Amino acid sequence: MARLATIAPFGFDDFTPRTLLPLYRRLGCCSAQLYRNPEACVNVEDARRLAVDVGLPIDSVHGWFGPDLDPSSPNEAVRSRSIRVYYDDAEVALQVGGPQVVVHPAPMRREGQVVTPDEDRARWSALEQSALELATEGERRGVTFLLENLPGNYCHGHNPTGMADLVRRVGHPRLRMCFDTGHAHMTEGAVVSLEGCSDAVGYLHVHDNDGSLDSHDVPGQGTLPWEALAPHVGHLAADATAMLELFEPESSILRYTEAGLGERLRQWLALGQQQGGSKP
Repeated sequence: MARLATIAPFGFDDFTPRTLLPLYRRLGCCSAQLYRNPEACVNVEDARRLAVDVGLPIDSVHGWFGPDLDPSSPNEAVRSRSIRVYYDDAEVALQVGGPQVVVHPAPMRREGQVVTPDEDRARWSALEQSALELATEGERRGVTFLLENLPGNYCHGHNPTGMADLVRRVGHPRLRMCFDTGHAHMTEGAVVSLEGCSDAVGYLHVHDNDGSLDSHDVPGQGTLPWEALAPHVGHLAADATAMLELFEPESSILRYTEAGLGERLRQWLALGQQQGGSKP
């Protein structure tokens, strides 16, 4: 059974965590993943206290990502520098009390960029080296790193079953997979992917889309087959977390909650009975 969490965006003009997070608490969430604006100065201790105050303690941190971060880069200088950034994210995760870090395996492709089969093989090799280093550092610090499957317009990491195979090869409890439902829906297909990945998955990013645009829609508003996905979510480890990676305004979250989204999520995500508060 999974447990429900939410993204906790800090440092963004469009989101006010003090009023947004209680709405997710009402929806049934019981923890949150810290998501920081890289262009803002986010005080992580303030974020930790606020999350605890509203009843959604931080369970993980979404690591930094962008065009200059590439754990699968065949360029050793780029690869090793990217891994050191995730070591810093691990310290943030420990500060906020959620010792897990989500890692993007690669950046988005530039316009016109083509990844050749030879480069793809080199990237798998580089990513495996990064995964081994993350697992070793994770053991030292007490932090679990979560490799996330990405959409097809990224340089690498858009093969969920390949990502699960890498996690299995490394074979370390401090390296797991963050299975992104929306990204899988755009590539291999969410149902078949999760069926082949479930033993490697420690965390879920949950959102919907039309199969082509990474729109982060509310579950049920796209074309992802949630009822078919539910049995596979049910096979995940009992401590797995299903985190709603949504960027909706507060009015939308309230509207969906009042329309019964919480109950649908309990069915689609095989949620346990003891979720976060259902009251405002």
